[in-house]
Amino acid sequence: MKEVGDVVQVEKGVALVAIPKNKACVGCQACQLGKNGQLSLAAANDLGARVGDRVEVAVRESFLVRGMAALYLGPIVALFAGYFSGAYFSEMSGVIAALAAVASYLLLLRLADRYLAARGVLAARICGIIAP
Repeated sequence: MKEVGDVVQVEKGVALVAIPKNKACVGCQACQLGKNGQLSLAAANDLGARVGDRVEVAVRESFLVRGMAALYLGPIVALFAGYFSGAYFSEMSGVIAALAAVASYLLLLRLADRYLAARGVLAARICGIIAP
């Protein structure tokens, strides 16, 4: 997937790119958009883009698919696994175990995201600087 946006910040080989809301985003509300209707995306800045440059950002499809699976399917699997493991004792313990499993999964997902971000593992890369 490729998007075009403007570099708003550059730091240590990573550029923060503001990408305008596109037609596919209408009514979705899956992500948090900025106040001006733009999505901010951290991208590897291998090409040396500077603040104000218009750039093309690419995200590999495999990252998108794995990310969506982890975000949407993971909690459902954790919910059922927690319920069935707790339901062995009683229905109420199944509900409590299901909620605890989902909360634990989301916490681990958040920690994994922070770990990968600290290691510089970015899904997005700047693949081109667009001439003005």
